[in-house]
This record gives sequence, structure tokens and C-alpha cells, in this order.
Amino acid sequence: YPSRLPGDLHPELTLHLSPLSKHLIKDIFMHIEEPRYLQEGKEDLHAHTIGGFYMRIKKTLKKLEEEQKAKGSTIFTGDPARQVEYNLPGHLQIFKVSNLTDALKALELIVEQGEGSSQVMPRDEYDQLSHYYKFKEIVEGRRLVKTQNGKMRFKGAVVDFDPEAVYPLPENPHVKDYPAGSLARRNAEAFSRLYLNLLYQLHRTFNGSPKKIVETFSSMFYLNMRAKELSAMEVIPGDPSVHAGPTFENPANL
Repeated sequence: YPSRLPGDLHPELTLHLSPLSKHLIKDIFMHIEEPRYLQEGKEDLHAHTIGGFYMRIKKTLKKLEEEQKAKGSTIFTGDPARQVEYNLPGHLQIFKVSNLTDALKALELIVEQGEGSSQVMPRDEYDQLSHYYKFKEIVEGRRLVKTQNGKMRFKGAVVDFDPEAVYPLPENPHVKDYPAGSLARRNAEAFSRLYLNLLYQLHRTFNGSPKKIVETFSSMFYLNMRAKELSAMEVIPGDPSVHAGPTFENPANL
């Protein structure tokens, strides 16, 4: 960091590792997750929304499958045993993708989790509020609820956001910024190694070892815990003005 989104998505955005703020939520997080129906009229949805990007993937899959069907074949030729499958009722469902219907369903689920199903149904199939509207609740300071006229409005319970409670993390930190041999530096280095290990686990899970998905989930939760511990840590003990933060760097470059 600083960095940009992959695939030429939102080329106007520069992404930073920064302390949480309403400005960051509104101008970056919400901008990334902005629903397609709020972007109507834009010439190139691919460049404007994540949903538009996935829409192009869906169209391409349909086109390729149609071409292969005309030849008596399919684009879905991989070994089904390599597919990841995991089900946590009410929370998470990872299903095998064996045909075009499965693929389109998976892509639509991704879009729903980020944008919501529609303007009148901003939730996913698990009745969880989409990322965009969760972010907007923080910015608006109110829960999104259905009013008496049936419309969705930010008129529910108060959503508190206390800027003073946010750790004073540096923007775009690097391990080299922390004093050599310090607790902050050692923990930042350890975090980067754990993050790299998680990437290895994900690669292994989706490239022939699908049953490793549970182990990978455990690593995610542990990484989250270590990130919180690091963020609560002062760079210089006794000086609360600057805390350490995860840097997500390649350990080989440290």
C-alpha cells in the first residue's frame, strides 16, 4: 500500500491502509461496493462497479458455454473432486461448481453479499444486510429498517461511531518503519508471515486439497486476532500517539 483494485476496477481509486473513519467508509468502502442500480447510465459498468465486473464474467461464461455446447462439449471439464464444498447453516455455503447454473449462482451470491439483491431488498439470501448498506448504516448513524409505507430508510436504532475510540494507526505502514528489535516490529513481521501462510493455504485448498478449507478458516480467525493485538500495540511503549498496524508485506522483502 498504497495500491489499486485488480482488473482495472475503479481506476480512479487509490487504496490506503488507514485508521477507520466515516470518510474512509463513504469514499472508499461504499464506492467499491456501490450497487449497479445506483450507477445506471454509466457507459462502462465494468469500470464503475464490482457488480458490473461480475456481470461481464457471467456474460463471458454464457458465451463460452454456448460455443462449447455447439461442439457437443462444455467448459466445465475439471475434476469434481477438486471442488470445495462447505456448509454452515444460516451463515455460509460453499457449493461445488459443476456447470453453468452453479457458476452463475455463485457469482450472483458474491454480488448480493456486496451490493444487496436490489434497492428494495438490500440483503443476501441469508437475510444478512449487504456490505454497502452495512457501511452506509455507519455513515448515516442509523440502522436501515422498513418503514410503515414499506420503504427502506435509515431510521432505525442509533449506530454509534466514536472516532476517539479508533486506534491511531499510521497510514500505509511498513515493517521498516518500526524500531529494529521492538515488540511492534517483531509482531508486524510475524503477522506478515501468517498472512503469507494464509495465502498458501487458500491456494492449496482451491488447487487439489478442498478438505483443507476448515484449516484455512481457522487461520483466518487467528490472523484477525493477531491483527487486533498488533493494532492495540504502541510503536514506542509509553507513547500512545502512534500504534502499530499490520502491513501485509511479503516476508521475503522485509
